[in-house]
Amino acid sequence: MSTTSGTYQILFAAADGFFTFLPLALAYTAAIKFKTSQFISVAIGFAMVYPAITAVAAKGTALTFLGIPVILSPSGYASSVIPIILTVWVQSKVEPVFKKIVPSSLSMIFVPFLTLLLMVPLAFVVIGPIGTVIGNALGSLYNTIYNLSPVIAGAIMGGFWQVFVMFGMHWGFVPVMMQNLTPAGGGVDSMTPMLLPAVLAQGGAALAVFFRTHNKKTKELSMSSAVTSIFGVTEPAVYGVNLPLKIPFVSACIAGAVGGGFIAFMGVKNYVFGGLVSIFSFSAFIKTGTNNITPVIIAIIGSVIAIVLAFVLTMILFNKSVSDDTNKEEKVSSDVEEQKTDDVNNGSNDMKDGEKIILGSPLTGDVINLDQVQDPVFSSQAMGKGIAVEPQVGKLVSPMDGEITVAFKTGHAVGISGNNGVDLLMHVGIDTVELDGKGFEILVHQGDQVKAGQTLINFDIDKIKKEGYLTTVPIVVTNSDQFTDISGLDQDDVTIGEDFLTITK
Repeated sequence: MSTTSGTYQILFAAADGFFTFLPLALAYTAAIKFKTSQFISVAIGFAMVYPAITAVAAKGTALTFLGIPVILSPSGYASSVIPIILTVWVQSKVEPVFKKIVPSSLSMIFVPFLTLLLMVPLAFVVIGPIGTVIGNALGSLYNTIYNLSPVIAGAIMGGFWQVFVMFGMHWGFVPVMMQNLTPAGGGVDSMTPMLLPAVLAQGGAALAVFFRTHNKKTKELSMSSAVTSIFGVTEPAVYGVNLPLKIPFVSACIAGAVGGGFIAFMGVKNYVFGGLVSIFSFSAFIKTGTNNITPVIIAIIGSVIAIVLAFVLTMILFNKSVSDDTNKEEKVSSDVEEQKTDDVNNGSNDMKDGEKIILGSPLTGDVINLDQVQDPVFSSQAMGKGIAVEPQVGKLVSPMDGEITVAFKTGHAVGISGNNGVDLLMHVGIDTVELDGKGFEILVHQGDQVKAGQTLINFDIDKIKKEGYLTTVPIVVTNSDQFTDISGLDQDDVTIGEDFLTITK
C-alpha cells in the first residue's frame, strides 16, 4: 500500500497518533500515580506538544522565555517519556502549596491558574531539558551495553525478565523501550525482541507441567496458562504453576536466556511500540515502509527455540523432582498439596455435595466484589473466586485452622491450606510487592500450623497509602474448581471473625 494514500494515512494515524501525543497519556497516568490533578497535568502535556512549539523546534528557531533560552530537540516533546513524568512529579509538590495559600472559595479558579503559570514555563526551561538529557542518557547507556555484546544483553534480559516482572522492576525498562523508539533515540528498539522468548517460554514450561502432573487442578491450570502466555499474559503461568513448582520456572528462564541471546545476536529490532510482549509483537519487527520479513522469521525461530527448550527441560527435570522423595516436600506442589489435603480430617473430599463452609473475616473493613479490585489477575478470577476487603485496621488473621503454604518475606501476601479443604490466598494491597516489606510485618512462615483468629500479618495502612498503593485485600479460594459455589454474605462491612464467605461443596 502506498504510504501517500488516504487509506494508509488514516490507518497509520490510528497506529501512530497515540505515540505521537504520548505525553498526554503519561501526564494522566503519572498524575494518578503522584496523586495530583489529572486535568492540570494533561493541560501541561498539551502545552508541551502544542503544534506551534513543535513547529518551532523542527525549524530550529531560537525560543526564549523572559529572556531565558529554551532548549528544544528537533522533535520537541512529541513522543517523549521522561520530561512529562518529571514535570508531573514536580507539579505534585507545587499544587498542594497553592491549595494551602489560596482560599478554598477561590481554589477552583486560582489553583489551576497558578499551577499552570508556574509549571508550563518550568517544564520548557528547566524540567524538560533535564528529562531529555536523562532519557537520552538511559537510551545511550542501554545501547552501549547492547553494542558491546548483543548476545550477553539478550541472555541477561531474556533470562531475568520474568524475575524483573515478579518484583515490579520491569516497569523501569518501559521508558527505555519508549525512548529508543523516539526520534532522539533513533526510532529503533532492540530490547523488546529479546524479551519475547522469555514470555513464551513460560507457556512452554507450563505445557510440560500439563503432561507431567497427575493432579486435575494443576493440569487444567497449566494448560489454560500456557495459552494465555502466548498472548503475553504470564501471571497465571508464573504464579499459578511454574513459580510454585520452581523447576518449570527456572527451566523457562534458562530457555528465555537462550532465545533472547539468539534473537539479539541476529540483530532483530522493534520499530513500533505496542502493548504486551506476545505473538502480536512479531509484525512490529518489520521496518516501516519495507516488506522484509526476515526479522520476523528469526524472531519466530528464537521463540520456538525458547518454547521447546523450556518444554524439554521441564519434562526432564520436573519428572525427576516428582519421583525424587527429597523434592516431594515442596508444599506448594499441587500434587503434594492434594495428597496432604486428603490426609487431613474434614478435608474437602470428606464433604458431602451441598455441604457448606462459612469462613470468618480475616480483616475489619468494607466488603467489595472481587471484580472491582484494580488488578486484572484477581478481578478476572484467574487465581480463583473470592471476595475483597478494603481494610480499616492493619491486621490480617487466619480465617480457619490450617497450614501456611505461602508466606512472602515482604509480608504482602500469605497462602493457607485449611483443614476444611479450602486453599486461600490473601494479598494485602495492589502491587505492594514493590514496597519490599516496607509497612508490613509477617508473623508466620511456610509450613506453620495456624488456628482461626491467629494474626498472620500486621500492616501500616497509612504508610502503604502514602507510598501511593491501594490497600485493597483480595481473598481468593485458589482451589475454586473443587466447589460449586463461593459467595460473600450480603453485607457492606465486616469485623475480624464475623461470617462473610460461604463455600459450597
